Amino acid sequence: MSDATFILMKNAVTQIMDQYGTDRIHYSVIIFGSIVTTQVTFDRRFPEKNELIRQVARYGKVDGNPNLSAALEEAKRIYELQSVRPNARKVLVVILDAPSASNTTAVKKAVTELDRKDVLVIGVGIESSANENDLIGITKDDRHLINATLNKPYQEVAREIIEAIFYGINTAGFSQWGDWSACSKSCRSGGVAGTQERRRICEIPRRGCVGPTVETRECNIQNCEDCGEIGPLEDGSYEASSSAQPPRFAKLNTTNPGVNKQGWCPTAEDPEQYLQINL
Repeated sequence: MSDATFILMKNAVTQIMDQYGTDRIHYSVIIFGSIVTTQVTFDRRFPEKNELIRQVARYGKVDGNPNLSAALEEAKRIYELQSVRPNARKVLVVILDAPSASNTTAVKKAVTELDRKDVLVIGVGIESSANENDLIGITKDDRHLINATLNKPYQEVAREIIEAIFYGINTAGFSQWGDWSACSKSCRSGGVAGTQERRRICEIPRRGCVGPTVETRECNIQNCEDCGEIGPLEDGSYEASSSAQPPRFAKLNTTNPGVNKQGWCPTAEDPEQYLQINL
């Protein structure tokens, strides 16, 4: 971890401590690089917040590539201490500025054990050198992730961390989002793009399941080929699709609509190439 990153991290952490104090929130501080050091545990009591802030401000960084799995294991150990309040909401904020040197399997195992203890994990990546996959692997929702640059004010980083925590404690009971479904269309037709969705379920209601269980987004937004208006067509180029329908419901066997006419390209659900003209 660089000196600049460590300063940004400490300032953001002490900003949170200054804003929320030590009465309702108890803190533990773990600093890790190639080795892991625990500076403050939950059983350490400070008479007032400024003493804790001064203590954290004096800490130095630990060199070496971050041993993420060891840090997560240490966090699990701390949450097993008798001093942890049994009904308190448990949150772990992991800040990285470099790729983890840990084995992926070991990280997943540690994350699973923290999850069993109802610990919400928030991931913070500083600069592009942080591996986003490391942070995705320890969190359940992309809104539990924060990306920061060194020129971002530490007050803003602190605010984003708190917002992610408040969001997380309302959604920690959900499973991870599933994969996005296949797109409903191969291209935009009739002015409408395709859609796809992903789902999650409320696995543990006591942790909080506030929010949607289905998300939808557009996909394949590019226009279908040959859907441009390149006309005009002659009036004799259409015919009523049935004797019972007036010409305003005419159907054309073409993909070359007229200048002021509306056209659709074929889709899997609508294989014919046709055009409806409103006269």
